[in-house]
Amino acid sequence: MVFDALIIGAGPAGSTTSFLLAKSGFKVLMIDKNFPRRKICGDGITPKSIELIDEVGFKISKKVIKRWMRGVFLTSMDGSSTHIRATNPEEESYVTDRLIFDSELADNALDAGVEFWRNAEALNAIIEDDSVRGASIKSQGKRLDVKAKITVSAEGFASKIMRQLGLSNRSPKTTSTSIRAIYTGVKDLTDEIELHFNSMALEGYGWIFPQGENQANVGIGGLNAKYLEKRITLSETFKWFTKKHPVAANKLREAKIADGPSGYTLIFGAARRTYGDGLIAVGEAAGFCSPITGEGIRFAFESGKIAAQTIKEALIKEDFSLESLSIYEKRWRRVFGGDLKYGPMLRTLSQGNDERCNITVSKCNENSSWKRMMQLLIIGKIPYKNVFKYVFSHPSLIPITLKLVLS
Repeated sequence: MVFDALIIGAGPAGSTTSFLLAKSGFKVLMIDKNFPRRKICGDGITPKSIELIDEVGFKISKKVIKRWMRGVFLTSMDGSSTHIRATNPEEESYVTDRLIFDSELADNALDAGVEFWRNAEALNAIIEDDSVRGASIKSQGKRLDVKAKITVSAEGFASKIMRQLGLSNRSPKTTSTSIRAIYTGVKDLTDEIELHFNSMALEGYGWIFPQGENQANVGIGGLNAKYLEKRITLSETFKWFTKKHPVAANKLREAKIADGPSGYTLIFGAARRTYGDGLIAVGEAAGFCSPITGEGIRFAFESGKIAAQTIKEALIKEDFSLESLSIYEKRWRRVFGGDLKYGPMLRTLSQGNDERCNITVSKCNENSSWKRMMQLLIIGKIPYKNVFKYVFSHPSLIPITLKLVLS
């Protein structure tokens, strides 16, 4: 049997691609090596991601929402802090449990007609005449070859298929490592997500995401290149944040760990190429992740939508060549390529050292336009390529931006 599409990975990117293809009547197989599973991440769902859930057509229950978030609390190491409240319901986010969230997305795909093999691992791509024609899969202790007209890598940052084909883009400058744990008994939680800029996570941050009932997702992460420069380990960074950070440590003084701590890696540099002959990569497998916040779910939905559109056209034409699928990369670059291009620059400007972190936070209390821009960036409501346009349309922001550049 030859499937129209083989989707490797049942996270948001894989489920989106599978769901949309199955709704169009194509024969789709989705596999995942460990499902259901609790994806290690911050568990925040931004307003933009909430919009995309509706655009894709997913139906999810209220069970996915652990707690609605109606603001952001920012701090920096000089004691500066600011509260940024949502101005309307469209700017509110929520914290989820990825075990429930991802499971409901996959259920939508099954309801649409997707065949789903749980605990099935893709070992390598099947290559015929320099084209990807499916994958060798280990399932229930057996190895078998599954043929498909188009194969989609939705495996996450550790994609075996992308590494096999030499398409991954992984270096200390394009990867971030974080560590997080779920705590119970956390004090003084509100309806605001907390982002703590600090020198232990240069070009990163520590976070506390409330999950309700004095429980929170707590973690810290930063650019791998910075960890190497500072010669500190991830466990040392996490211990400092949870035991010595002036805000986080106080809230966690009597708290207990319910899950973790666990580490995970993000890639926020697009793959060398996100398509091949018979292949498309989506989500984190393609390197789609916000260079500023580390959010991957929004890009998972967006890339899944674009991939499904491209694959539908290729299946109708029966053309799965490199040239045919190259339109996928052109499309995603138009939609969110600017975020991947300009994000690293904005991250360095706002979080590159302690002084920049302090300026970024403190200026929110002095300039309402700056505060609004920070809010839009965090919740994913402004394309990163438009930030400098926003700055020049608000002249009072130009001196702040120059101060960041010179610090």
